[in-house]
Amino acid sequence: MATITATTSGGTRNWNDTASWTGGVVPTAADDVQLTSTSGAVTINVAASCRSLDCTGYTSTLTHTAALTLSIGDATAGLGNIALKLVSGMTYTLGNTATSAITFVSTAGTTQTITTGGKSLGNWTVNGAGSSYSLADANSAAGSTATTVTLTAGTLSTNNQTCTWGQFASSNSNTRSLSLGSSSISVSGAASAWICATNTNMTFNAGTSTITFTNANATINGGRNFSYNNLVFTGTGGASVITSSAGWGAGVIANLTFTPSGESYAEFNTAATITGTLTLTGASSTQRLYMITNIYGARVGITVNGSVVASNLDIADIQGSGTASWNLSGIIGGCGNCGNNVGITFTTPATQYWIGNGGNWSDSSHWSLSSGGANNGRVPLPQDPVIFDANSIITSSQTLTMDMARAGASWDFSAVTTDFRWTNNNVNNITVCGSVTMSSHMTRVSGTGTNMLGGRSSHTVTMAGNTFQGCTIACGTGTYTLQDAFSAGGNPLTIYGGTLNTNGQTAYANVLTMTNISAQKTLTLGATTMTLVGSGTVVNLVSTLTTINPGTSTIVLTNATSTVKTFAGAGLTFNNLTYTGATIPSQLVITGANTFNTLSVGAGRALTLPSSTATTVTNFVGGGTDNGYLYMPGVSGNYVSSPNSAALQITGDIDLIAYINPTTWLLSGFYRTIIGKDTTGVGGRSYQLGMDSSTRRPAIYWSPNGGTTAYIQVSTANVPFADGTGGWIRATLQVDNGAAGNDVNFYTSSDAPTTDPNTVSWTQLGSTVTSAGTTSIGVTSAQLTLGVIGTAAVQLFTGLLYRAVIKNGINGTTVFDADFTSKPFAANIFGESSSSGALVTLNGTQLQAGDGRVLLNSPTPGAAATLSQASGTVNCDYITVQDSTVTGGATFKAGNHGVNVSNNTGWIFGLQNFGKFLGFMQW
Repeated sequence: MATITATTSGGTRNWNDTASWTGGVVPTAADDVQLTSTSGAVTINVAASCRSLDCTGYTSTLTHTAALTLSIGDATAGLGNIALKLVSGMTYTLGNTATSAITFVSTAGTTQTITTGGKSLGNWTVNGAGSSYSLADANSAAGSTATTVTLTAGTLSTNNQTCTWGQFASSNSNTRSLSLGSSSISVSGAASAWICATNTNMTFNAGTSTITFTNANATINGGRNFSYNNLVFTGTGGASVITSSAGWGAGVIANLTFTPSGESYAEFNTAATITGTLTLTGASSTQRLYMITNIYGARVGITVNGSVVASNLDIADIQGSGTASWNLSGIIGGCGNCGNNVGITFTTPATQYWIGNGGNWSDSSHWSLSSGGANNGRVPLPQDPVIFDANSIITSSQTLTMDMARAGASWDFSAVTTDFRWTNNNVNNITVCGSVTMSSHMTRVSGTGTNMLGGRSSHTVTMAGNTFQGCTIACGTGTYTLQDAFSAGGNPLTIYGGTLNTNGQTAYANVLTMTNISAQKTLTLGATTMTLVGSGTVVNLVSTLTTINPGTSTIVLTNATSTVKTFAGAGLTFNNLTYTGATIPSQLVITGANTFNTLSVGAGRALTLPSSTATTVTNFVGGGTDNGYLYMPGVSGNYVSSPNSAALQITGDIDLIAYINPTTWLLSGFYRTIIGKDTTGVGGRSYQLGMDSSTRRPAIYWSPNGGTTAYIQVSTANVPFADGTGGWIRATLQVDNGAAGNDVNFYTSSDAPTTDPNTVSWTQLGSTVTSAGTTSIGVTSAQLTLGVIGTAAVQLFTGLLYRAVIKNGINGTTVFDADFTSKPFAANIFGESSSSGALVTLNGTQLQAGDGRVLLNSPTPGAAATLSQASGTVNCDYITVQDSTVTGGATFKAGNHGVNVSNNTGWIFGLQNFGKFLGFMQW
């Protein structure tokens, strides 16, 4: 045990350098470290330890490297009962505000001081069993809102000091104590701003402290039975949340204040008791504070025994109680009743009429208490019915902008006869607390706000041909019933809480989401056809508190992109699910032990069923077709390959030919590879045929030395083909034109894709492209790929590929000829038709579906998915099956063109396919 002092200057010295310390000894946990007026700059370059660190008189720089922790303390208190002392004259530099950390680990019972001298710390932790620490001056955490002060074990007293922290965390079962005294603590963190979720063996003394949360999305989990003094929330634009994993219990808050400067939420996810004043101050009559719980429809009790001070406030799902008065009817800006409240007196509702042309909903000059009447000087509150009629005088040249988060009890536009535009313009949901009746004379223009249907009783929705900018149902125990065709405008339909009854009406949205686990969610479909046009997770459900009443409905997935779609059905029951539409190959992944009446999948689709559970159907429909071409999806991992061979190692003249029908002949973004013996960084680069990155022109690329030198030539003319029309393209390279140069020529043809490439009638495209100097093509080990350069996610070709041909020499010997017009159906490996007879492999599930088949598989090769149908005969054709077990009593026939890949049980395959693809079929 020793007192070790840093040596005099001589450049910056590292902590673990013996030359940095008097006596040449690197400090240990048993040593008190001093940085004095004669000490030079020191860098904490390793995980370091000391009993204490005292920088009294230090004027140089202490640098704390990122991802390293300085551990301070052992079983004896530091010299002078100092744990850490930084001083104003020094510089303390953090490599990273979160990972340049300090941990106080003393087990001594003597109270030791922490002094920061106006310096900001990174993450710091008290974790010493039986220890005691007291702040000796103001304490701040550097920069980041995620910089955390953690109390793991021991005692921490803020000692009445002012603190500025990112987050505070103390959630464990160790013996520990926090005492705040009269400290003012500002906390800037968001989701986990103050967390005491597990507060066993913790003692908490709030004293007369004030904790202020400045982040718009600050969440505090205050711990059960803990009492706080002043809690203040000032963040704007999000939801400030008070919660507790076990409820507040006997815990109380002396004074609780919400004073955001703009539209914000005061969210209570647990009951709370305020002994003094509850202050709920909205910024203005149009940027209001919303007091709510996220458990829609489940009322939360707020007990106030002092007083309630409020202005510009809306409330939902709250029970007000205690000795304080909850009469808020006359507060500034009015008190809005969003439903399901008890014990609170609200501003008396009044029907509001819009007056005078277009404008902002928040403009009080547009509102009257009578049709065409005088202005009444206030905007509608959530309990006020809203009516637009013939006297509203909105013309087609005007726009109504809905710019308030909560916009009336109901909307009635049914009497509007003059065409006008309307838009949502709000970063939050724009909530109506009752029924919605639109007019066919309305036209929605672009906006950012999602429509939320938030009424807490029974309401209706009449769209009259309008669309929402997305729609969220958040109505607690309420119900919304559709009266006509519904559209979320290609945006999500979310049921967060409450019931949506589609009432047999058609419904259109991007995706359907029901994932909130805190509230009952019900979807009653009746005879509805619900069309979902999104990709990714198109249906995203959880089983918790979720009810699907499927009726005779059909859910149709129509997204025409190659992006994988997921139906996360949470093991619920549905009527019909249809996955058909455009022939672009794509994959649908179904998760959960779901039950369907009819599950239908169309040509060019891959259906992946869960291997961990059974999918139950009454009727499975799956049928593909032989396209006579291969659809290239333009998705990474989906491409055609053939191994490198001597025949493909062309060094002289070359002739590259393909018949394609791209999604568009005007490509953009980057060069699109059709044929390529070209692997960047792996095997080298030889040659490519593709389409230019910004024109309707084919291009040829080659390298004489494997890639360090490269040439690309683009046709001087556009192809003559219109989008949607296929055609032959050809590029020839003459490496020596006999005039000290090389020539490139391009050709096109409208001959049928089944034409023999040797008899195609070619027309030269543009002029000959001549370059100075003879050239050659480098020999590389790169494999041949179609639709991509190598296997990288670049230069992807999207569209139909019918044929790809390579000739050694112009009009020379054919060394590769992949003919997808006559490829054996569902063969993932087949032999190309040149004399080389090389194997051609289809890589990627979506590409494999590109020949028109239906693929049925499981997400885990070798683990079978179970498809169960109780009775009847399932007749499929042009279907490829792998890892599929069928049960339940029905007969499953794969048809004459069905292919048994491997690991299938219960399927009946046509005899002519038995062994046909043996050795060629791979998933």
